[in-house]
Amino acid sequence: MDKKLAFVHAVLGIIRGRWIIIFGTTFLGIVQKFIAVSSVHLTLQSIGIMFLIASSLNVIYYLYFRKGVRRSDVGLRTMAFISIFVDQLLYTLIVYTSGGIESLSFVFYIIPILMATILYRPLGIMGVASINVLLYLSVIFLEFYEVLPHQARYAFDSGMFQNPLVTASNALLVVATIFLSGVFSTFISQLLNEREHELIVERDRTRSIIANLIDGLLVVDQHRQIMILNSQAEDMLAVPALEWVTRSIQDSELPQNLVQLRDMMNQARASYAPVTKEMVIQNARRYVVSVTVAHVVGIEGAIIGQMAVLRDITREKEIDRMKSEFISVASHQLRTPLSAIKWVVKMLLDGDAGELSPEQKNLLDKGYRSNERMITLVNDLLNVSRIEEGRFQYQFSFEPIVPLVESVVSELKPILSEKHLTVNVERPATDLPKVKIDANKLRLAIQNLLDNGIKYTPQGGTITVRVRSDRKYLTVEVQDTGVGIPKAQQAQMFQKFFRATNVVKLQTEGSGLGLFIVKNIVERHGGRISFESEEGKGSVFRFTLPLDERLLPKDESEFEKFMASF
Repeated sequence: MDKKLAFVHAVLGIIRGRWIIIFGTTFLGIVQKFIAVSSVHLTLQSIGIMFLIASSLNVIYYLYFRKGVRRSDVGLRTMAFISIFVDQLLYTLIVYTSGGIESLSFVFYIIPILMATILYRPLGIMGVASINVLLYLSVIFLEFYEVLPHQARYAFDSGMFQNPLVTASNALLVVATIFLSGVFSTFISQLLNEREHELIVERDRTRSIIANLIDGLLVVDQHRQIMILNSQAEDMLAVPALEWVTRSIQDSELPQNLVQLRDMMNQARASYAPVTKEMVIQNARRYVVSVTVAHVVGIEGAIIGQMAVLRDITREKEIDRMKSEFISVASHQLRTPLSAIKWVVKMLLDGDAGELSPEQKNLLDKGYRSNERMITLVNDLLNVSRIEEGRFQYQFSFEPIVPLVESVVSELKPILSEKHLTVNVERPATDLPKVKIDANKLRLAIQNLLDNGIKYTPQGGTITVRVRSDRKYLTVEVQDTGVGIPKAQQAQMFQKFFRATNVVKLQTEGSGLGLFIVKNIVERHGGRISFESEEGKGSVFRFTLPLDERLLPKDESEFEKFMASF
């Protein structure tokens, strides 16, 4: 099929090029007519007739090859040969009417040889050259023996016609020129075939790589036409490649799955860096697909298209859902007995069951603290599970931020005193504007940041909380003089369960979930969180909360409230 398409494409290219030859030769014929020394036998009427014949034939060729895929191989090759042979006959007619042996129009015989170079192997090229020679010699022979009347090129006698020596030498020169053109064309053809073979090998290698990709791949060119749609993408999108390759991705009849993908690709066009998003596809089966959209950049650095890589993450999502469900169920089941243990131990410590010895008190106090750490871990796991499932319900209202910060600091003062840490709260002298927050969720975020500062700051250190605002944002900073974060690990700080190597050595306890929770809470408030840290000197974590009405967090949708109720 590929060879057939290539042959049809080549013939259609020749048909387009033939229009240049038709108009060019017609123009030259008219010019020759009005040159004083030109043949008196070449009339405008004959030029017009030849123009109409050539044009009509070219239209017929176009109509035939336009539906070339439906034609048989034999039919296509026969019609291609006929079109070249008819051209040779027309050029022979031009040679005859423009002087025969005196004519310079034999140069037109090179054109069929060039056509053959595109369509045929060396043997076919030399065959076309041989037909040129036979037709030319036939005209010269018949004219020499006056079977055909001589159509003089010039208005005066050039002395060439019926001069045996001149005729023979001139004919030999023309024949040699035609054959040399044929030989040179076979050389060019071989070079083209070698280059074509290299391109085919490279193309097949690329196709094999694309076909064997585990991921789906869709590529569009700069005109938004689909160039590549591999089998994996076909399966995921339920779109047949044969039907949609070469069609525009902006097509109004685009299937719904391709519409989703097109919208993602259109949104990503403004970004030079790759953009990754998730997409749900519902076919015979449901796919959750991670789509990475990137520009296709040419060798010279120009953008020549866009590609979308589709990775099926349905299984990963299902495993993640099951994991979250397990964590949620396990955490809920653990929470009740842990709470019971907490209150029983607390009652014992408070002396409700009788007086305790110092040793008993010390043991119970250790148990109480360990139980508290377990409760904190369970709460963190539950919060992460709710965040991932969309059940971490928010209730926003406009609240002052400073009292909230001071309240969290006040709650942590016993631990701060125990570790001999100094805490400072810095705020402007003037009142800060109220911000749209969920006070309970933001309290959790600030508490997590302060907990980290307390946990990883040596005794005698300082923790500073700063609150400030500008026109668009209110900023909260928590700075400590703790161990800091290794530079090589700073990019991982907001990942679930991540703990830097230096703090793991310092303190084995900790879930690595706190900053993940903080980041999600801050971003749900429409803010951003960032940090600066130097190992051995401490860290500064800061987050912003929007004051601009256009940036304020949106209230929970009915769907989110419904999900949170489960």
